[in-house]
Amino acid sequence: MAENVEDILCSILRTTEFALQLDESTLPGNESVLLAYVRFIKNENLSQELLGVNISYHRAVLQGQKIPLSNILAVATDGAPSMTGRHHGCIVYLRKYVPNVFCYSLCHSLTTFSGQNTE
Repeated sequence: MAENVEDILCSILRTTEFALQLDESTLPGNESVLLAYVRFIKNENLSQELLGVNISYHRAVLQGQKIPLSNILAVATDGAPSMTGRHHGCIVYLRKYVPNVFCYSLCHSLTTFSGQNTE
C-alpha cells in the first residue's frame, strides 16, 4: 500500500508545481535525518504530504520518479548552515537547477518570534 501512495504522490508532483519544507536533525548515533514535506494544490485544495526522512531518499525519488526540479516553486528550511550555506548548502545545490526558486528560513522563526512576544 505504501508504494501505491508514493506512486500517486510522485505522479502528482511530475505535473504540479509544489513547495518543499525541509528540516534537518541529527540522531544520537550521529545519523543525519532530513524531513521533507511537499505542499501543492490538488482539486483546488492545499495538500501537504511527507516526502521522506532521509537525504539520499529524496534525491532518488526526485530523479528516479522523473519529477522535474523546475516544479519546485519555494523551499522553507530551518536556517541551518547545511541548508542555507553560501557554497555547499542544500539551497545552493537547488539553485543550480532552479535559479528562481524562492527560499526562506521559516521553520524555527515562528518559535523565536512567539518567545519574544510573551516577554
